[in-house]
Order: sequence, then structure tokens, then C-alpha cells
Amino acid sequence: MIKLVINLAIVVGLFILSQFMYVLPIHATAFFVTIAAVIVADLHALLWIFGGITLLPKWRMEKLHQFVSFGLLVLITSGLILFLPVRDFLLYETAFQIKMLFVSALLVNSLFIHKHLGVASARMFTELSNTERFKLLSSGAVSTLCWAGTFVAAQFLGL
Repeated sequence: MIKLVINLAIVVGLFILSQFMYVLPIHATAFFVTIAAVIVADLHALLWIFGGITLLPKWRMEKLHQFVSFGLLVLITSGLILFLPVRDFLLYETAFQIKMLFVSALLVNSLFIHKHLGVASARMFTELSNTERFKLLSSGAVSTLCWAGTFVAAQFLGL
């Protein structure tokens, strides 16, 4: 309940600060802070995959996932605030449409990650079936592609 109230307060706060000059730095900062957490989580996953760590600490991975989820919330909220005044332009921009596809894929992938978060805390990578390995590696590839794709597409928005 407390997390919900905090998240709601942040969303309301961002709407109050809905002037472009305030929201754009929040959006950019949220991206880079969130991507840093993604990189830390991915490095843990790579260590687990290659046997450097046999099991990942569940509490750490849950905290990283919560942090990234919160970052996505801030990014989507601030992005919506940035979008509204220029929506007539952005809706027809290919770069924006591509960026939204990447963001949508990130949201779907975060649900998959949430569902499978405990796997690396309970079993070694070598103990997984080929299907389980494929699903986890695919999720990691989707995540990497979408975070990078979102950043690159944003550079072509022309704003």
C-alpha cells in the first residue's frame, strides 16, 4: 500500500511539474538511472549463466526488478507529459512509433521477467532445460534490444 501511495505521489508530482523544461531532464535522468539498474541486473544474469555465481540472491534481484519497474513508471509518466503538447507531430513520426513498439515490448518483457524472477535464485543455469534456457536468454535479448532501440529511436524524434 505504501509503495502505491509513493508511486501515485510521484505521478502527481510529475504532472504538477508538467512544463517541458522540467520534465525532459527528469525523463532523461530516469532513463540513465534505470538503464544502470538494468545493466547491473544483466551483469548478475551473465555471471549466473556462465557459472560465476551459482545462485543469485533473490532479494537483490527483486529489488533491482522493482527499481527498473519504478523507472519504467517514471519514464512512461514523464514521456506522456512530454508527448501531450506535441502529439499531433509525434503520432506521425516513424521514430516515435518505433520507440513506442520498443517500450511496449519492454513492458511485456517485464511481466515475463517478474514471473521468472525466482529461477536464478533456486536453480543453477546448467540445471535448466533447453526450453527454459531459451526463454530466459530470449528475454534478455529482448530487453537489451528494446532498451537500446528505445534510446536510438529517441535520437531521431527531431524535438
